[in-house]
Amino acid sequence: MLFTTNAVSGEHTIDLGLSDKSLKHVFYKPQVKSLIKKSVNIESVDRSYFVFFPKNVGPVMPVLVALHGAGRSGLSMIDTWQTSADKHSFIIVAPDGINNQWEIQRDEASFITAAIKDALSQRKIKSAKLYLFGHSNGAKQAIAQAARHPGMFHRVAAHAGTLPLRIDKSIVNVSPKSVKVAMFLGDSDHIFSVDSGRQTVRWLSSIGIESDFYILKDHSHWYYNDAHRINESIWSFLSKI
Repeated sequence: MLFTTNAVSGEHTIDLGLSDKSLKHVFYKPQVKSLIKKSVNIESVDRSYFVFFPKNVGPVMPVLVALHGAGRSGLSMIDTWQTSADKHSFIIVAPDGINNQWEIQRDEASFITAAIKDALSQRKIKSAKLYLFGHSNGAKQAIAQAARHPGMFHRVAAHAGTLPLRIDKSIVNVSPKSVKVAMFLGDSDHIFSVDSGRQTVRWLSSIGIESDFYILKDHSHWYYNDAHRINESIWSFLSKI
């Protein structure tokens, strides 16, 4: 992995040897089998999620909450993260957005908290540290959740998604126990620009949230072909002490 630090503070360029510079869309279908969709009731509404337990499970485990992209479901996050989960021994909780979308102005903290609690209760496991990841539309929601609840997650990572426009100030709640956020964005992403990533970093800084910006060399918006390689780099950031 080639890693360089740019002149802009907190900005880095990573060359992961990705293969999708010109790839914008290909057929993708999650390959996960034998997973049953779970549900929790939030404000009289049944919300669904998926959970994956790694091969080695102990009484206390780190938990990664993974938010899918638009039009997908939590199953896509299980599919793309399960290899890393087995390798590094963490649990994946992958919620489903309403109508397979994440509405940025909707605070999903109660749903996410309930899904984590329900998932861990199945094996009587306690969480060590909570991490949050989001891809594309899910990345926008992840950044919004970091602004709303900075003490909820140890670290937050967003891939192929930015939030340059300020969300309602009333939902920003920076506490003394803040959070570290990192954005991972392709230099050839046709939906979210590098400049929008820099704007997001500036906005997060303005509300007291520390963030890093990782520009992925020769990477478009597409995620699934190179997901494992990308996720390994993201997990390195998330799990860093």
